[in-house]
Formats: sequence, structure tokens, C-alpha cells
Amino acid sequence: MVNAQLHGQLAIERTLAKTLWGLVTWVQAKLTAHTIGVYLNLL
Repeated sequence: MVNAQLHGQLAIERTLAKTLWGLVTWVQAKLTAHTIGVYLNLL
């Protein structure tokens, strides 16, 4: 379920990061946004 949401809603497979740090930052931002969304939905 979580993997499907990350794939479909957040487009986790598409990135334009040029460096490893850019990729890490991008993925962290996407996962944080997803986690906050799930948490808010539970409230």
C-alpha cells in the first residue's frame, strides 16, 4: 500500500537530482510529505 502510494502519488521513481546529496534530500522530502499526510489522515 505504501509503495503504491509513493509510486503513484509522489512519483518517487522520477527524479532530476544531479548529485547523491540531491537525491537523498529529494527522497527525504518526499517520504516526509507522505508520512505527514498519512498522520493527518489518521487524525
